[in-house]
Amino acid sequence: MAGSDGVFARGGPEAVAWGGDLLKTVRHSTAPERSRHRRTAFGGLTGLCILAGILPSRNRVMLANLIEFATTHFILSGLFVIILALLIFTELQKGGQSLSSREVTALINSDQGVVVDIRNKKEFDAGHIVGALNIPLDKLTARVAELEKHKAKTIILVDAMGQQAGTAARDLKKAGFTAARLGGGIATWRGDNLPVVK
Repeated sequence: MAGSDGVFARGGPEAVAWGGDLLKTVRHSTAPERSRHRRTAFGGLTGLCILAGILPSRNRVMLANLIEFATTHFILSGLFVIILALLIFTELQKGGQSLSSREVTALINSDQGVVVDIRNKKEFDAGHIVGALNIPLDKLTARVAELEKHKAKTIILVDAMGQQAGTAARDLKKAGFTAARLGGGIATWRGDNLPVVK
């Protein structure tokens, strides 16, 4: 296929079919516009070919428009990605460092960390990390004084699946503690086949 159609031929019949409006735009554009659209179309279709088999046709068109916007406004798109990454990084830092089971074990064994389990008593009694203190999340603020003697160590917060420990770590950091959290909570600990006690 020659001319502007040659760009789409490389993607196969399927590419032409779901290229839809983008193909029509290239065919009916003036020469300078056609050149610009050809570059955009080729880049867009190359990326879309990866998802061609799994996305519904409506989502393919939306993805094509998104890629076209990103390539046309690459500076704006780049700034958005950078700001989003910085926002995610800042939020993760506020919630304290996320530790793996191995890192938690190392802190405990070197006596540099204290585990605080913020689950309720029933869940705690069903199985917890050896030596862990149980201070439920809703009582953490009222009982923070109990942790003062451990202020020189890292307070390692453990919840069920890692969803609440970040909030607790943020509160403890505001109170002047060094706080971190077990990524994935006690579920990760159990998944790594590490011991729990009742």
